[in-house]
Amino acid sequence: MTPGILAAQRARVAFTVHEYEHDPAAESYGNEAVEKTGANPDQVFKTLVVSLDGKDLAVAVVPVSAMLSLKLIARAAGAKKAAMADPPWPTNSWFSALPAMFWVASARWGRRSA
Repeated sequence: MTPGILAAQRARVAFTVHEYEHDPAAESYGNEAVEKTGANPDQVFKTLVVSLDGKDLAVAVVPVSAMLSLKLIARAAGAKKAAMADPPWPTNSWFSALPAMFWVASARWGRRSA
C-alpha cells in the first residue's frame, strides 16, 4: 500500500486504485500513468519539488498536461529564483508525505485525483 492509499483509508475517502505495470524505462511517471490507464491528463497530477533561492523547498502540484514555470513559482513564493530540487529530498524531509496530503485535501474540496 502506498502512503496515499493509507491516508485515504484513514480519512475514509472513497477511491479507486488504477494499477498498471510500471516500465522502468519510462521517461515520465505521469505520462506513463495517463497512457496505461486511459486517464485524462488534466486530472492526473505530478508533484514537483523546487528549490527556492538555493535554500528552501516548495511543492507544486501540476496536471500532467501542463508544465511548471519556475519563474512563476519563484514569484508566487516570494523568491528570486526557483530550480528543480535535487534528490534525495523525499527521504530526508517532510515532503515525502505531501502526495498523500494533497490527495486527501483535494478529496475534501470535492476534487479527487489519484
